[in-house]
Amino acid sequence: MKKKISILKSVLLLACIISLFSLPMMVYGASSTQKSLPKINEFNVSEKNVSIGDTVILTWDVEDATSIKILGLEKEEEDKLPLSGSLEAWPMATTTYVLIATGEGGTSSSSVTVNVDKVGDVSIDSFNVSAEKVLLGDTVNLSWKTSNASMVTILGLEKEEEDQLPLCGSIEAWPMATTTYIIQATGYNGEVVSKAITVNIVDCLPAVINSFTVSSEEIYEGNTVTLEWDVTDAVSVKINDTEVDSSGAMDVTPVETTTYVLSATAADGQVVSESITVTVISGPRIISFDASATTVSKGKLVTLTWTTENATECVILTDDGIKLPNRPINGQISVTPNKTRTYTLVAYNDNQITDQKSITITVK
Repeated sequence: MKKKISILKSVLLLACIISLFSLPMMVYGASSTQKSLPKINEFNVSEKNVSIGDTVILTWDVEDATSIKILGLEKEEEDKLPLSGSLEAWPMATTTYVLIATGEGGTSSSSVTVNVDKVGDVSIDSFNVSAEKVLLGDTVNLSWKTSNASMVTILGLEKEEEDQLPLCGSIEAWPMATTTYIIQATGYNGEVVSKAITVNIVDCLPAVINSFTVSSEEIYEGNTVTLEWDVTDAVSVKINDTEVDSSGAMDVTPVETTTYVLSATAADGQVVSESITVTVISGPRIISFDASATTVSKGKLVTLTWTTENATECVILTDDGIKLPNRPINGQISVTPNKTRTYTLVAYNDNQITDQKSITITVK
């Protein structure tokens, strides 16, 4: 009997020991919960295909995270990134940006790739100056355009520009002596190209013909055209041998093909000139209009013969209303007048300018 009581006590003691070990585990299991993984609702880029030098905007929205970071950025962000936001990126080559979101439940990630097309080499498309000769104290305007450049500098400016020059733009300069301005464009790969322009300081500005035009460079004989011109920094302006104002207009009626020369003389005697030629298309002209006889008997055959120049069509008219159209520009025709009659040859050109000659055939 004592042995049975001893065994029972041992079983109860073992049960108590097992209960003591199981209780904390049950309490722990009841108090702990499964934490959620961070959820990335959005991770997008404004453009997935860009040219080198372009910028893109990355946007994201994350839940259940304590922090995020984006791999692939050109520089580390100094401030902690928000769970929802956007930022600008400058991919210099095809880049995959990876968003990593970390929370109590673990780590989640998402990625987006931006394809970068490396356009051609850096180039300076234009580099111009408003005037290559100026008086001391005058200003000039420098303007330029570049392609595929990451940075532009201009050497020769009177002072360093505090702000970086635009890749295409203009700037005012004050040359205090003859100056060569050199523009340098740096490409994304480090290549540097340059162009130069020299501005000369002079004691006297040269005369400049800004424009010299004519309303038409080809006219028919007898028509009028208008010459127009504009000249600066000249003490004397002439068209051929006629003195004119620095700017103006003038009507001319050339009787033959004529070249008009505009000449401008500067204070130092230097002359610049431009010319315009006006071609005059002569009107039709009857070279000859003859008859085989001018006095004939009634019913006698008479041959009319003619030649012209600058004509496109001829017509023969009579004083009593007969019309013989569509005659060749050079030709002949036989007629048998039954009474005294006057024949008139009219020559036309495309502009309907005419010339005419008449012959009278007297019938006895």
